[in-house]
Formats: sequence, structure tokens, C-alpha cells
Amino acid sequence: MNNRKKYLGLLVLSLIVSISLFVHSVYQFTNNVSQNSSYIWLGLGILLTNLVFIFIGVILFFKEEIFLGHLMLLFKMIFVPTFTGIQNLLKGNPTFNLFYVILFLISAFCLYYGLKIKPVVLRHVRWKKYVNILVAMGYEAVAYSIAQGIYTVIPNYILISTGNNRESKILFSAVFVRYPFVLVDALVNNPNQSMFFYLATIGGILFFIYSVINIFIKPSKNPAK
Repeated sequence: MNNRKKYLGLLVLSLIVSISLFVHSVYQFTNNVSQNSSYIWLGLGILLTNLVFIFIGVILFFKEEIFLGHLMLLFKMIFVPTFTGIQNLLKGNPTFNLFYVILFLISAFCLYYGLKIKPVVLRHVRWKKYVNILVAMGYEAVAYSIAQGIYTVIPNYILISTGNNRESKILFSAVFVRYPFVLVDALVNNPNQSMFFYLATIGGILFFIYSVINIFIKPSKNPAK
């Protein structure tokens, strides 16, 4: 019962973090669009990517995977802006990034106690389960940068290795969800792009379509065999 009460307390804190990130993401999108209307398409791609991560975090929280849920949100949405906020504070210039510093402290607290309540168990996974994320890593590395490719792999690798196969499939779609909006933005605002850009963007759209089909049609299988 004591652990149950601790979990419910952590769940409340976790949902506060998720809702705060959701509201802040929408705020950033609307604020940027109000300042520059041409940003709408790229902004929608970024917003949807963030919303997928928040959604995955909430799913994990309700599965009592408090540690993993916060790890996903920290990795994608909190970690980097936190240090930007700290730098601003040290320079005597507190900004809205203080918001991320507060969320970082809450997430760090939930990470610690979430791991104590439910330790993470890594599973033996067949190499075929990693093919999708390895392809995504290679594609992002070529289309953008090696750092982007590596950044793409880590969250999905963690979810697959801990048996959260369905969540990994949904998160895989977040890698490519921005590509349709990138294409529309280019056609509307800056059509004079290179052939490589259009080929890479169309390829990303095809990967996005595949990722959606993979979620809703392809049945999930037990990754540990």
C-alpha cells in the first residue's frame, strides 16, 4: 500500500509535468506563428513531434513506468533547455526557460523514486527488432547529421529493450512526422530547394506512412525470445 501511495503521488507530479509541457508547446507554437505566419508549417511539425513524446510519456506513467516516462521527456523536451535556463540565471537574466529548470527538478525527483518503486528490467531482444531504428538513424544521419541520427535512436532503443514495443512503434512515427510539413513549408515559402532536399523529404514522408501502418496494422509481438 505504501508503494501504491508513492506511485499515485509520482503519477500526479508526472501528469503535471506532461500537462505543463503540452501547454508550453502549444504556447510556443502560437507565439512563433503570431510573430511569423510563414513558420506555421515547420511549427506544426515540431509541435506534433513534441505531442507524440508527451503522449508516450503519459502512456508510460499509467503503466507505472515512471522512470522511463520521465527519461523520454527529459531526453526530448527538458534536458537541453534546462541548461539554457541555468546559463541565463547565472548571467542574472532569468527568462521563461526557468520553466524548464523547474520541470527538470521535478523529473529528476520522479526519476529517482520511480526507479526505486519499479526498477527497469532490460530484456534480451532479437536484432531484427532494432532494424527500424537503425534505418531511421542512418536516414536522419544522411539527411541531417550524425548527431541527429544518434539522437533519433536512443529513445526507441530504450523502449524496445525494456519491452515497450507498442510505445516504441508510436515513438518511431515521431522521427518522421515533421517531413510532410517540411515539404509543404518548402513548396509554400521556399520552393528553390536542392534535389537532394526534396528526395530526402519525400523519403521521410514514405517512412512516416510506413510508421503509421506499423502502429495500426502490423500486430505487436513479444520482443523477447
